[in-house]
Amino acid sequence: MAEWRARGVAIGAWLLVILLAVMWEPAHSDTAAAPADSGEKLFKAHCESCHSGFLGSPAPSRQVLARYPSRAIIQALTTGQMRVQGYSLSGDERRAIAEYVSGVHYRSDLVGESRGRCAAHTPMTNPSSGPEWNGWGNSPSNSSSQSAAAAALTVAQVKSLKLKWAYGFPDSFSAWSQPVVVSHRVFIGSQAGVFYSLEAATGCTYWQFKADGGIRAAASIVVFDTVAQKRTKATYGVLFGDMTGRVYALNADSGELLWKVRVESHPLARITGSPVAFSGRYFVPMSGVEEVDGASSCCTFRGSLSALDIATGKILWKTHTIPTEPKLLRGTSKEGQPIWGPSGSAVWTPPLIDEKRGLVYAGTSDSYTGPAVNSDAIIAFDMESGAMRWSKQLTPDDVLIRGCESQAGARCHFEGGPNFDIGSPPMLVTVKGKDLIVVGQKSGVAYALDPERQGAVVWKYRAGEGGINGGIVWGSASLGTIAYFPVSDITSAKQGGLHAVDVATGAPRWVAEPQPPLCGQVRYGCSAAQPVGISVFPGVLFAGSVDGGFRAYSSEDGALLWQYDTNKDFTTVNEVVANGGSLIGSGPTIVDGMVFVNSGYGMNGGRAGNVLLAFATH
Repeated sequence: MAEWRARGVAIGAWLLVILLAVMWEPAHSDTAAAPADSGEKLFKAHCESCHSGFLGSPAPSRQVLARYPSRAIIQALTTGQMRVQGYSLSGDERRAIAEYVSGVHYRSDLVGESRGRCAAHTPMTNPSSGPEWNGWGNSPSNSSSQSAAAAALTVAQVKSLKLKWAYGFPDSFSAWSQPVVVSHRVFIGSQAGVFYSLEAATGCTYWQFKADGGIRAAASIVVFDTVAQKRTKATYGVLFGDMTGRVYALNADSGELLWKVRVESHPLARITGSPVAFSGRYFVPMSGVEEVDGASSCCTFRGSLSALDIATGKILWKTHTIPTEPKLLRGTSKEGQPIWGPSGSAVWTPPLIDEKRGLVYAGTSDSYTGPAVNSDAIIAFDMESGAMRWSKQLTPDDVLIRGCESQAGARCHFEGGPNFDIGSPPMLVTVKGKDLIVVGQKSGVAYALDPERQGAVVWKYRAGEGGINGGIVWGSASLGTIAYFPVSDITSAKQGGLHAVDVATGAPRWVAEPQPPLCGQVRYGCSAAQPVGISVFPGVLFAGSVDGGFRAYSSEDGALLWQYDTNKDFTTVNEVVANGGSLIGSGPTIVDGMVFVNSGYGMNGGRAGNVLLAFATH
């Protein structure tokens, strides 16, 4: 899903960052000079060109930044005005820059590796030997559903769910990677670029691994081919991507790095949609933040889908959503810089596997500059070769880059669209022997497409008003013949709501109105909007909200069954200071009598938080 565009001028954003940072400045810091070598090098490489103090530069100089609280610098690089620049940095690197600029050194370690460790290392069992939630959608069909047996919960038990443990993510203001649970272990990445393996029952830490950038996508657990790998016994692997466009394979039992590959070299590329492992291949979607970068020269990024060999990491094929490379276009930006295009059509969501047809489907974003090529579309790629078989565009002429919503100028002469990205993963649902691709869009409209007729529209269902911050944003779910769609519409008068739709006909089965916000005394980020992904098992649907509420509804009629207010500070098993906030982004995970969900999303209309919550009935 494309990042909801920041509004306001840079000075106002920096003032807000300072205010928030002063509130969150940790008591465990001191004013002793921090080791400056790495921080100084990083600052010169990533920051100095704008923060040099040259006359006319709108960015604060190095001398001005030195007066900011160190937490303000981390906040800016993590979720604030400089988040695009910070995406390519690890948590350690963001901290090093903050320490260099402010002169404040943190005594605490980034990953908390000395706290909350498991007393014993229980060897990992075969991933397929027990209940699991593997990958974003828990199946190649992207259904985000769980069987009754694997859920090991009933409707009555859900009403008795209680918090069992909480885990805090250091140096993070958003908890955004969906937990994956396999072999009684939780695998999850953090905004600070640390990947964790936890014991599901207690939350204790088995191991952690530092990646090169933040980790937003859900992981996949696989069994490596012992023959191809020349191993004497099976190796259980965990695969994931980060915000620098890199993909990692680790030993799932020990955290040992097996291979690492940079799939995309564009400096503003990132992996937001969760890659999918299937039949020896790892299908990696690529998105980018060039449209919100603010750079005066734009744009050269094109979305893509790649297939990697799971055993080795070798890139087997890579196909861009826009086939032609960007060229220099007529005109210049408002700042007098060149404009390139066509660009955009990023892939923000997990791809969808269609084994029967040998295809992989991906949903795309709006276009940035130039013609709207394959934007807001479902594209079918050949699973073996990567060749583009067909593309079904749901909204034509959706061309938009940051600032064009409210400004005039040469850079905005491509403006033509409302930013109706396909930010929700497409699902494959079979009804009466017929397969349908079901997908929600930020337009607020859900579609059923026919894969046998190159994506011809079978039905449409309007769930919300839609818009840049609205419609169906992060994720839907399906169970049997019913598809479920949460609605954001965060900027409209009517926010939130859940819709259950008959997949065969597109007719509504029920609509659950949004609940009263649980954060009524909070002025910012208190909304009934429901942009977060949802998950379902027979009888129960779990959904979160910007208001910080985590709720269970009846999947049969939409009645509210249970709710939990995450707007609080938590005592965590790893002793990291943590609090809940808005629920935006990844959805809940349901497995083996437990439910896991993240709380906290410090951007795009949400409130910051950094905690993973685990619920159970005992």
